[in-house]
Amino acid sequence: MTSTIQALANHFSFNYTSFNAQRTVQTHNGPRSQTATQDTVSISDAGRRALTANTDTQANATFQQLMTEKTAGQNFLRNAALANPHSSDFEQFAYALAHEPLLDGQGGGGLISLGASPNDPLHYTSGELVTEESKAYFTEQASQYRQAAVKLYDSAKATGVSAGEIVNRLYDLQAQQPARFRAMMMWPAAAG
Repeated sequence: MTSTIQALANHFSFNYTSFNAQRTVQTHNGPRSQTATQDTVSISDAGRRALTANTDTQANATFQQLMTEKTAGQNFLRNAALANPHSSDFEQFAYALAHEPLLDGQGGGGLISLGASPNDPLHYTSGELVTEESKAYFTEQASQYRQAAVKLYDSAKATGVSAGEIVNRLYDLQAQQPARFRAMMMWPAAAG
């Protein structure tokens, strides 16, 4: 069976290597020319540094930005869940959060970042390379987390805890997971 990415790569005769070799970055620090063409752009010094930053630095900056956005979104949901603790929406959300299948059925999971070309190795969004060891680690941690999440959900429901509070407890459980696993899942760390 051919992967979707490989099938698309075979369908288009686009060669990433030759394209990148043809489009090298050129910078000019002098005053702008009046004869600029559509192939000429002017960028700031910050833009120039970002353009020439290494891939690891760019990936880390992207990951940090995504984590900031994820944290803000999670804080919004936490507050909304506590403001509407008995909402049927949060009843469904709490159940889904606790019973979420984290594994992809192929020994992996987590949030994956595709490379620039179809032949680039896969990375977790955190930047960690997807290897047999990282997939085994993910599988073990995902299994342990899911068992703990379901147990937390079931015991909270049995004692009458509101859905809003269950959502917050599940987010707390996510925040307490090992840093490596949290990074693979893009789960924020515990505040404070």
